Amino acid sequence: MKRVINVFANKRPNIKIVHLLNEINSNREQQSINSINNFSNEFGYNYIQEISSLFNTVPPKESCRRPNDISDKPDPMKLTNRHYGCYLAHKTGVLNHLDSDAILICECDCLILNNLEFSFLKNLVFNYLNKLLFFFFFFNF
Repeated sequence: MKRVINVFANKRPNIKIVHLLNEINSNREQQSINSINNFSNEFGYNYIQEISSLFNTVPPKESCRRPNDISDKPDPMKLTNRHYGCYLAHKTGVLNHLDSDAILICECDCLILNNLEFSFLKNLVFNYLNKLLFFFFFFNF
């Protein structure tokens, strides 16, 4: 347990910023790419783009906890193709990069407006999670 707690004290952590994208030529995603890439370059993090296509079919019932609550049309109370596609993108983003000390998952519309403030906040969260031996945290602004 002591080795896990001191992992950041003995070496520079291998932090990956995984950017979940699907329409990389859109203005929204280009702004996000520039923002995240700028942050990763300034602080020396590995920046990885995970590009996935939109999930356009009905989600598989066998992967749903409530198989009767699946819809092929937008419905806030049911699992739709967009919800399932988002789940798959996040799952892939995490599972493909478990070889790192930490992963920052950024969605396609993420913008970091102040690199220094965000880095300070990220450091606070990472240190807190490391003390608790907790391995998942979600920023949602």
